Amino acid sequence: MSTVTNVILTFGPMEADEEVIAYTNLTLRKLRSATTYQFLDPQPHGGNKAMEQPAYIGAFDGLDLDELLRFLVTYAWAEPEHVQLFVCEENEDLYRERFQPARRMAIASHA
Repeated sequence: MSTVTNVILTFGPMEADEEVIAYTNLTLRKLRSATTYQFLDPQPHGGNKAMEQPAYIGAFDGLDLDELLRFLVTYAWAEPEHVQLFVCEENEDLYRERFQPARRMAIASHA
């Protein structure tokens, strides 16, 4: 049986977004051993201006969300306060922000 998790990853403009996504995608593929396991830049987008903040999307079958969160918490972000991960799991109707609470818990546990 398939379990799909829809994910939106955003982060601040100080990050080298191509580098971040390449490393994140490499990590996802290692976790899942699947070459198609990757975030994509949703281009083209609506509006008449370029996006000012990076946003990447993915729909993943069998995503280990805890592993992804552990990776995001330990990644050396230039601006960790700007990183957001929104998740909509199968049979849910709304996206929930998942990264900020995980990051806060990790920081608190190291204090």
